[in-house]
Amino acid sequence: MTLRNTLALTITFFVLSACGKPQEAKPEASAPPVAPTNVQVLVLRGTDFAHRQDLTGIAEPWKVATIAAELGGKLESFQLSEGRSVSRGQVVARLNGSVYAAQRDQAAASYRLSQLQEQWQQRSQAKQVAAAETSYDEAATSYARQRRLYAEEVVSAQTHDSAQSALTQSRLQMELSKVGQASTYELNRQQSRVAQTNLQLAKVQLAKTAVTSPISGYVNRVSAEAGEVVNPGQALAEVLQMSPVKLTLAVPERDIASVRMGAQLNIRFDALPGVNYAG
Repeated sequence: MTLRNTLALTITFFVLSACGKPQEAKPEASAPPVAPTNVQVLVLRGTDFAHRQDLTGIAEPWKVATIAAELGGKLESFQLSEGRSVSRGQVVARLNGSVYAAQRDQAAASYRLSQLQEQWQQRSQAKQVAAAETSYDEAATSYARQRRLYAEEVVSAQTHDSAQSALTQSRLQMELSKVGQASTYELNRQQSRVAQTNLQLAKVQLAKTAVTSPISGYVNRVSAEAGEVVNPGQALAEVLQMSPVKLTLAVPERDIASVRMGAQLNIRFDALPGVNYAG
């Protein structure tokens, strides 16, 4: 008997003695060993629970704008087509501007004429005021001399009174000329301002013959073509701004309480199978 067999028997015995009754010895053989059972242990850990909710919705453009002509006239150029991209402020069409250009030139000529008239009136009025002031100075000098001579009884009372009357008339004429100068200056200034405003208006009207896109996006629909005569405000095309996209979702009443601002969305489009977008 080897040492290994002796050790095994000793352990087996010790176990049996500990389990048996001391009063009665059992000569019977020990019970057969029970086969071990395999057990798997699952460790539970705390984690966040993600609630998935599938919703159906409609994707819409962020903005929809209409390209329209502010003025009426013939479309000299118009090259928009469906699906074409445009930028905000980009010129997409032009109206015939010959009439508006002529109106601008006429307004420019009127403004220049008003400026020349204003300058001429200012010089003319300045000369009239200067002449009236000279006449007044001469009348004042003459009256002073006649008054001295009248006091010395060298001239008659009639001569003195005539000199005094001339002084009064010259003073009145000088004051009237100054009032006329101020009135004429203000009138000419207002006329020049009106002419300048008309010129600016004519320039604005001419600029409106260039039709621009109000937003950046893609042309969805075209409603006109080159050579067509359009009316003021008539729609020429429709532009869609597709970045970003606006989604309208139908949320069931039972799920409204679970919807939160800023929640992450996984977006799929029927027209783009297999492509997901995060939003």
